[in-house]
Amino acid sequence: MRASAKVLLLAIALGGCAAAPSPPAADAAREAEPTGVLRGQVVLPAGHTAVTAGRLQLQLLPRFAPSPAPIAEARLELEGPPPWPFRLAFPRRAVQDPTLYRLEVALFDTEGHLRFVSDGEHPVNLGAEAEPARVELIALDPGQPEIGELDCEGKIVTLRFGEPDLELSLDARSHRLRRARAALGRRYLGADAELWLDADGALLQLGADRFSCVAVPPAAR
Repeated sequence: MRASAKVLLLAIALGGCAAAPSPPAADAAREAEPTGVLRGQVVLPAGHTAVTAGRLQLQLLPRFAPSPAPIAEARLELEGPPPWPFRLAFPRRAVQDPTLYRLEVALFDTEGHLRFVSDGEHPVNLGAEAEPARVELIALDPGQPEIGELDCEGKIVTLRFGEPDLELSLDARSHRLRRARAALGRRYLGADAELWLDADGALLQLGADRFSCVAVPPAAR
């Protein structure tokens, strides 16, 4: 009788092991598909619809990092007029907060010259339910000087233009700024700095400090 009881208990134990639940389907799918996809389209500003050939470069970057490294990038050859659809794959495991990323887009002509860029503060949502991104590019100014200086209330600021980026140097510190949309003049935006340029001068926001600036003539440098 005791031997029969032991056999019965062993059978129950083995049956319980065989019936152990499997991992949730959602977790299994996440492990099997660690790649997310950002979809959208790129368009040109009004009056610039003649571009039908060239190359788009897309980079997905953290929004507030001073020197960001892309978590994903792609190059697309243009075929036909805008809008141009895109599909950018990215590693989901590298995404901490899906709302803290931005998309940078650059358009090069057939000779490799940079002609258009995206707004430097173009945010994207990498969540699963995010709407497709629509990116309207900004035309670059021809004949932009490569270097310049500003007098910002006694502080000398050096500007090095390398469209679409601007390197701003002040007090032995450098800040990387990206071309951003502006109603008037030119605007550049970085992680901790913002610069507005127009024909009359400039306005610099550096952290919590704001400065009014004037251009330094080349003869005075």
